[in-house]
Amino acid sequence: ELLDRGAGKIRTELRGEPLVRAELLNTMGMAYSGLGLYEPALALTAEALAERTQRLGRYHESTLRSQIAHARVLYQSAEYERSAAAFREAIEMGGRVHPDGSLDNVRASLGLADVLTFDGDPAEAERLYRAGLRSLEALPGDTGRDRVFALSGLATSLYFQSRLDEAARSFGQALELGTEVLGEDHPKVAETVNNLGSIAYQSG
Repeated sequence: ELLDRGAGKIRTELRGEPLVRAELLNTMGMAYSGLGLYEPALALTAEALAERTQRLGRYHESTLRSQIAHARVLYQSAEYERSAAAFREAIEMGGRVHPDGSLDNVRASLGLADVLTFDGDPAEAERLYRAGLRSLEALPGDTGRDRVFALSGLATSLYFQSRLDEAARSFGQALELGTEVLGEDHPKVAETVNNLGSIAYQSG
């Protein structure tokens, strides 16, 4: 209810500041998505994307981030075909916006890998995860959080290829880095511990 009121206020009170409104709508959409409320999340991220595309053009870094956010919510909604198309579009946009590469470019590629892992092409997902991890290591700045999620995604793609030993190694790397970067109480760390336990059980 608080989020609903906040989204309504953003729409009405920021009519004269469309780019500020788009930024806040995008943020609200991701908040809804984090709560599992995907229908309003999709509406908000789509609205933000449309606003930025109209005001800034398709090939702008803010439009690119809205495209990635909308693709991510589609993935979380299990709309895999639409999400894959949206991430591919983001990859194309990123190549124009940041021809020398950027964190947003890598995130678009890793987002597509996430979709492919659960939509029947874990081998291609593995390729994208490995390329993404190499890119993250080469980028300046702190990319630790992104590397944790990429390692976990890589492990999952290996698991779906029945390569349990390799999956366990990647989950182990994700756990070590995740504990350092995110903290031992982070949900991603707990999820990784559970995944390692599941592999250990299956491996006997």
